[in-house]
Amino acid sequence: MNDFFMATAFAGLGAAIIAGWLPLRIGRIVYWSGAVVTTVSVFLMAYPPDWKSGLLMSVFAACAMTGVAYVHTEFISIGGRTYSLFTDPDTIDDYGVGLTPTKTWWLAVFAVAMLIAIGAVYVADGAQAWVPTGLGAIGLFAAVSLGYRDALAGRPIAAGQKLQLGLLTVLTLGVFLVVYRGSYEAGKRCAVDR
Repeated sequence: MNDFFMATAFAGLGAAIIAGWLPLRIGRIVYWSGAVVTTVSVFLMAYPPDWKSGLLMSVFAACAMTGVAYVHTEFISIGGRTYSLFTDPDTIDDYGVGLTPTKTWWLAVFAVAMLIAIGAVYVADGAQAWVPTGLGAIGLFAAVSLGYRDALAGRPIAAGQKLQLGLLTVLTLGVFLVVYRGSYEAGKRCAVDR
């Protein structure tokens, strides 16, 4: 590893962190400049002896910086349109903090897929049964929460996100759908009682 390029990679990360405190227009420039410096520096840290590792690390750095920009900032602006997880000014019907139903349900698919993958790794390693059981309980809690909130808000099933609900149903072998539907019906009854 080349120490100089390691230092420049950290300097690029520092610039990206500082960009959050700057005005939006300047912050975008500083953030993406820091991202480019970090990505190139990470590649050059390993380049002379091992360019494949350097390439893999730089792709990871670029994806991580883009992911952070999408989740935590409004720095992704393409063609005058801003892309951010928590900002969608055209939407009134949200799940809170600017999350639209589409974004919420895609996050649910991602989270449940990660829970299943982590649980499978623990099962394959022969872990105690409580670990996969706890991960499954988290997934079921997500189904209960989404179902109840959709019903109380008067949304259709899965807020109209049929593809995501279908993926969750397949991933969980139908368990997510059953729990979601039960919670949705309970929420509808509570909404009527109000």
